[in-house]
Amino acid sequence: MLTVGDLPSGSVAALKRVTVAMLSDVLGRVVASCGCCAFVLGFLPGQGHADPSFSLTMEAGAVLDRPRPDEPRAKLSTGLRSVLDYQRDGLAGAAAGLGMRRGAAPRPSFGSLLRQRADGKVQVNIHLYPGVDADAFASLLYGFDLELEILDTRNHLLQAWISLSDVESLASYEEVTALRQPGYAITNVGSALTQGDSALKADQARAAYGLDGSGVTVAAISDGVESLSVAQASGDLPASQMIDVLNVGNGDEGTALLEIIHDMAPGSNLAFYGVSTSTDMLAALDALGTFGADVVVDDLTFPDQPVFEDGPIAQAVKALVDEGVSYHTAAGNHALGHYEGEFTGVNANLPNAGDILVHEFAPGDIDLDIGTLAGGSSIITLQWNDQFGLSDNDYDLLLYDATLSNLLTFSADIQNGDPGLNPRPLEFIGIANPTGSLFQAKLVILRRSGDDRRLEVNVFRAGSILDHNDPSGSAFGHQAVDGALTIGAINVQEPGMNDIAVYSARGPGRLDFPSETWRAKPDLVGVDGVDVSGAGGFPSSFFGTSAAAPHSAAVAALLLGGGVCNGQLVHDCMTDAAVDLGAGGFDDVYGHGRIDALAAADECLPATLCGDANGDCQRTASDAFIALRTGVGADNCQGCVCDVDSQNGISASDSLTILQFGVGQNVTLACGPCS
Repeated sequence: MLTVGDLPSGSVAALKRVTVAMLSDVLGRVVASCGCCAFVLGFLPGQGHADPSFSLTMEAGAVLDRPRPDEPRAKLSTGLRSVLDYQRDGLAGAAAGLGMRRGAAPRPSFGSLLRQRADGKVQVNIHLYPGVDADAFASLLYGFDLELEILDTRNHLLQAWISLSDVESLASYEEVTALRQPGYAITNVGSALTQGDSALKADQARAAYGLDGSGVTVAAISDGVESLSVAQASGDLPASQMIDVLNVGNGDEGTALLEIIHDMAPGSNLAFYGVSTSTDMLAALDALGTFGADVVVDDLTFPDQPVFEDGPIAQAVKALVDEGVSYHTAAGNHALGHYEGEFTGVNANLPNAGDILVHEFAPGDIDLDIGTLAGGSSIITLQWNDQFGLSDNDYDLLLYDATLSNLLTFSADIQNGDPGLNPRPLEFIGIANPTGSLFQAKLVILRRSGDDRRLEVNVFRAGSILDHNDPSGSAFGHQAVDGALTIGAINVQEPGMNDIAVYSARGPGRLDFPSETWRAKPDLVGVDGVDVSGAGGFPSSFFGTSAAAPHSAAVAALLLGGGVCNGQLVHDCMTDAAVDLGAGGFDDVYGHGRIDALAAADECLPATLCGDANGDCQRTASDAFIALRTGVGADNCQGCVCDVDSQNGISASDSLTILQFGVGQNVTLACGPCS
């Protein structure tokens, strides 16, 4: 916690009245939990704007908040501005307009998701210019009512809880490029044994080869393991000395992941890191890399991460993969909430908006029909193919009612190419639906200025796109990283286990920066609908790609424990041995097919000992000489046999490694090819 004096006061923009609704318990498990904090959604109908191309008038009398780029408020995200104004205007005005009076019937609320605690502090990411030392800047904050959570020097940002009264003063600092709500993690959701153990033949692989994952550390990243002791007491997880909890987090989806891994690879050591935001995720990946995990699995999606380039999380995952870690990630559950297409502009005269240039999804159709399930909430994002931090094409996201008669809310951050505003090609809106029926609305994409770009809309959680939905290309972010295994889902109860779950995200992943690239995803499919203990009130029937991913990680642990040399070879074994589904060969729905642990073990075990270049089941000076003689880049040593330092080449360092660690070591494994 930082305790400090006042920062210099910056210019304060004229107050603009908005109304917002507060969302807390209704979100339930729909968003990662945050202890005692509530979730705030801004409800922003509009009433006027200086730009004549976008004039909003609504009976509610609120104003579309688009500050001038030279105002400190321009550095605040739409959601943060709305909550700031909400605090100023008080709850009474919001309640009168949104049915929040005592005894009033529940009604949906809308806006931009932000976490706010009972003490009034909000959680923010403070983005700094790349040349600013984040650590040094943090030391200057001696006057703020601020609690620092994470200091990310690599990405020049701080994650903190801050009093709303300090937000605009902090934004006035030249070192600060933007203040935004963090990118909140979305999970893709025993005396119980997962049915995946037999369905994916892990039980047969253990019996045939004596495998149990011994000597391998598997780390899971999810929301939390708050009820870990409950699962240990029931025998669904091992004693605490076999589980390293680096960060306990909030919730118990992580407990369920660990149970699945332990069911299938009972000899492996387990580790866990609880994550709530994208900044947390970066800290988790750094920590697990230092910790030395052999296998890492996560079940999280981050809506704030780039779609058309590798963002910070994707880069951090790739770094682990390049170090030889076997990385597994849930593909995501938003296939029914995906749209992608090139902007096609048409002029439209919309209620409460006037004449504006909007995207035409199909001839004569300027909106997407969005549905949010009863009792649920959804997060809607719009991205377009500009680089993060440099976007100079300004798009906005507008949410109307189902009749296209009333503007419910909007996301209108500024994208003008000014690095001082750290402009991201990203807009997002939240919907909370506490009612007992499906809530339907219409989404409109406005281009305020700039060029035509490729658009991507994603609807996460309890929401979907009811028209123009295209599951193709819905895998993005670190789910599209080369070398990581991205895992889709099939219901374990589905006869034949050969039909993809309708919500399971699909490939390919398209990247436009640094150049146009298409990533083949997913890699494999696992199973969901499996049994877990239900510790902590988590559902005992576990559905979603979140359930499928730990099955894949457990199979990797078995193979590594059996002698396969590194993560890349494990992945080759698993993809080569998968049960082909769908179109012949690889496809963008099933990847290489359904995981088959026994076939993967048959293909790769017993594995040749790393460094056993002559195949005599020993590492000796003879092997070192062969590796040295073979030379850099030679390909006549198979896989891990010679490339013992996993640097994708054969060099003197491999020979030295063999000499240092392997001379005279006898091996009882029978010899066979690594791949």
